[in-house]
Amino acid sequence: MKEKDVVRIGSKFNRLLVVSEYPKDKYSHKRFLCQCDCGNEVVVLKGQLTSGKTGSCGCYQRDRAREAQLKHGMANTKIYYVWKDIIQRCSNANSKSYSNYGHRGISVCDDWLGTNGFEKFYQWALDNGYREGLEIDRIKNNGNYEPSNCRWATKIQQANNKRNNIVIKHNEKEMTVSQWARELGIDDKKIRQRIQKLGWDNEKSIMVP
Repeated sequence: MKEKDVVRIGSKFNRLLVVSEYPKDKYSHKRFLCQCDCGNEVVVLKGQLTSGKTGSCGCYQRDRAREAQLKHGMANTKIYYVWKDIIQRCSNANSKSYSNYGHRGISVCDDWLGTNGFEKFYQWALDNGYREGLEIDRIKNNGNYEPSNCRWATKIQQANNKRNNIVIKHNEKEMTVSQWARELGIDDKKIRQRIQKLGWDNEKSIMVP
């Protein structure tokens, strides 16, 4: 094992001091209790520490956000909150969304985290069709937040891209359960129940009213 992959009690990773080992998560991933320079304690996955993806309790991003606020004056805009949110969900283990993002190894690209991170994110957003009412959406659900894997989508389009969606092909047409339900006027819960609980064939599940 390479030295950089070793986590010892007392080791320092950016702003985080490793205090003790913590019970493994449900996937048997090693975790450590760490104390941040700001005084907060946070539980972090070993891989997040050694990879450098998590280096604070979230205060680093907040500090950067405050600095950015002074520079660009957009702190109260929707696009600014979107930018702050994707960083928090990927790097702050205390975020309620962390388990679905940072815990899964999803991160934000360096360009959007750098010195002019918000400005670069904002310019990318403008160049790629951002407008009020759209949400940021990752094209590949296991991919990171980066220009090549992100787009702006409606809430319906974003919901259709969730990793737990079931795609059904019928008459050379592929759509998610929710899309078929809307098109055929069938309750989407009924379709899911037929597939997941009754064991029906995907195509059959949408052919019966």
